[in-house]
Amino acid sequence: MERRYILKRLLILTVCFAFLLGVALSSFAVCQKIGDVAPGFELEELNSGELAKLSDYKGKVILLTFWATWCPRCWEELDYIKARFENEDRVAVLLVNMETQSLSPLHVKKIKKKAKEHQIKFPMFLDKRLKVWELYCVNSLPTTLVLDKEGKVAFVEPNFYFESREKIEDIIKDLLK
Repeated sequence: MERRYILKRLLILTVCFAFLLGVALSSFAVCQKIGDVAPGFELEELNSGELAKLSDYKGKVILLTFWATWCPRCWEELDYIKARFENEDRVAVLLVNMETQSLSPLHVKKIKKKAKEHQIKFPMFLDKRLKVWELYCVNSLPTTLVLDKEGKVAFVEPNFYFESREKIEDIIKDLLK
């Protein structure tokens, strides 16, 4: 009886551990790896309403960030990006908004308002149906990629940490040499 009880508890613990490990690992999953060519996409730019392609920026180092207005860490990263790269012509900063799967005119108005409050002037793209989110396997916000001038992934990191700043700057500095 006691052995059966121990085996049952051990099985429950094993299942719980496997579940938690899977959740933890998936939260850091981004299917783009360093050296991969970043998948192309075409999205509507928030302010102009025009369609733009990732390939329009080929030949520049690209800082590609997936974000949403409801994400506090996203704003922390965007404020850093604005302060650091607003006057850097050799880096194209592209912000892909992942607000919601059903983006209404009210959501668009909110995004514009928040971007204006934070004085964000970089191109902001609306991923209205989360197709680019799926294409890049984004599982957490913010998620940031740095692409080299040929469009290959040089850096990818989900979330944004204090150490992320130094990593991003070092990678971009190397790519601009």
